[in-house]
Amino acid sequence: MKKIFIILLSTVLFFSCNNSSDNSSESGFETFKSLHEKDNGALTFSMPAFIFKMFVKSDTKDVKDAVNKIDDIDFFIQEKADDAFTDDLKKHILNKRYKSLMTFNEKSADINIVTNEKDNKINEVIIVINENTKNSCVLLKIGGDFDSNSVKKLAEGIDINEIAKYR
Repeated sequence: MKKIFIILLSTVLFFSCNNSSDNSSESGFETFKSLHEKDNGALTFSMPAFIFKMFVKSDTKDVKDAVNKIDDIDFFIQEKADDAFTDDLKKHILNKRYKSLMTFNEKSADINIVTNEKDNKINEVIIVINENTKNSCVLLKIGGDFDSNSVKKLAEGIDINEIAKYR
């Protein structure tokens, strides 16, 4: 009986430790990307932060300071977003783990800007552009070490229409 109890306790501890470490080690974006990067119509790429300045339409000091806090930029483009894609998007990115910063609903597209925090700093800003007429989706993940004001300035300075042209 004692051996069975020890085995059960060890098993419970093993699985509880495994589950807690998985949630914190990989971002929802990375999980989502690994699930869908080989899908038909999917394109993923990264770019150096200095190239991102092309998409920033403001020259104010606040926006420039926010851009300088960027560490990495990743794009995920899906030209044929199906139901499974949309379900995984909601499960891994548009969920409680990420805080909604802004949402725009237009006739042709829905745009969501969400953030993820780690150690009381925002470490990810994700812009999700769902184009309704073509059933396509563009995700832009901006990684860095931001505060809420720099994220706000960054969101104000990004030219969403210029990003959407690259789908």
